[in-house]
Amino acid sequence: ICGVDGRSADYSSFGTGCLSRTYRIVRSSFAAFKPTPDTLRADAAAVGRHLIHDMRVESLAVHGESIGGLAATGATRQLIMDGTTRNKISLLICDRTFCNLPAVAQRLLGRWSGTAVQMLEPFWNTDVAADYLAVTCPKVVANDAADMIVNDVSSLKSGIAFSTEIRKQLTTKGSGCILDSPMEYKLAEWENVGVLESKYMKPLISMSPPKWPRDRYVTIGEAFHFAACVRRIGKVATHSKNQSSSDTEDEGVELSQSMFLNETDNARLPKRQDQDLLSAWKALSCCDGLCGAPLGRSLNDHNDGTISWLCCTLTFGGQVVVEAADKRLSSVEISSPGDKKRIIVEPSDFDTRPDGYEKLESADKMVFPIPIPEVIATLEEMLKGQSAATNSVQRELEFCIGMLDYIVTRLSSAQVSELYTTNSSLHLPCGAFKKLHCGHNNQFSAEERVRLQEILTRSSILRGQSHV
Repeated sequence: ICGVDGRSADYSSFGTGCLSRTYRIVRSSFAAFKPTPDTLRADAAAVGRHLIHDMRVESLAVHGESIGGLAATGATRQLIMDGTTRNKISLLICDRTFCNLPAVAQRLLGRWSGTAVQMLEPFWNTDVAADYLAVTCPKVVANDAADMIVNDVSSLKSGIAFSTEIRKQLTTKGSGCILDSPMEYKLAEWENVGVLESKYMKPLISMSPPKWPRDRYVTIGEAFHFAACVRRIGKVATHSKNQSSSDTEDEGVELSQSMFLNETDNARLPKRQDQDLLSAWKALSCCDGLCGAPLGRSLNDHNDGTISWLCCTLTFGGQVVVEAADKRLSSVEISSPGDKKRIIVEPSDFDTRPDGYEKLESADKMVFPIPIPEVIATLEEMLKGQSAATNSVQRELEFCIGMLDYIVTRLSSAQVSELYTTNSSLHLPCGAFKKLHCGHNNQFSAEERVRLQEILTRSSILRGQSHV
């Protein structure tokens, strides 16, 4: 239904079936047609125009899965800019897609591959995040944090979050790509000392956690410092456990000792197992980011993963906690028809664990993500113990507590509650977030299909149209 340069093609004289498909392939091969990101967008936009103009579709939802997200976002952006089709676009769904191709390549093959993609195809524009943020219709980004094809850090969700939180949506270029850690953190890790204790290079400024509402966003420096602190705590805790015994009981997400230590490091770390430190690390590594991944898993992608975890929590976490608060208050009656229900977020709204999770954890050896307020309480309690091991990472623990407290304070604020109460998350610049657990190629689970149906209904009601 679409031809070269996005124009509608008429193959009716050639009939249907194999002959018409063959004609399309041959014509594309010899008519200077080359499959590029731009031609994918043009073809998808041509399909959209055909459905609206020729098929008389009144309400069009565009769904792009994996690499189809590139075509879906680009086509939707073009259709929104076209006055004849703008009002017909009801919803954009970006399903398990990426923010840009170099970022995907780097996570699959290594840092060099991102540069190789740009050198081989220097004029390719694969910035899905830019198209997504430019779209003004209701939109959804769906993501499985455990996706084995599109790494969570290179996903569209993470690209949107990084561009929104760190870059204030000024640019999406390079989002999701591997970042260079500041030299002081590299040296501190190489020397195996605290994040601020390198003897070769000291931080230029004293680093302290952000405070709400003074700090509306997290800076890249604060994000890197948080990532370095988390990594240092995990390193010391894991070494302390491995030095003490060969106990195989689950103690949370661990860092591999061989990743960090050599024989000369042993004198610099605690010699005995410290239960307070291990409890603190278990809580921190299982900290729920509200977007599908605990904090400990982010360490697999080094500092990039932790920064992505932080940005996603701050960008999409508000939607999760406000929806939980709204569900909790759904039974509260409004005194008069004109009054609006005021949503106040409580610490319990950060808890995404299912009812009866304690029995599941004890019976199946499962560990559910721990809500952020509970993690803060655990870390503060561990610091009060004043043990040798916790004292060795006291500064790191204090900064992590401060950053987590900032997350809770910001997501619980009246400004965030008002934002999601007044506006549907579908209409916000970042859109609505849909958490998946089905992997990259599998179909949605029954629960995920129900959630998708709710989104489709909401998008149609909001526009006052029937969905086709």
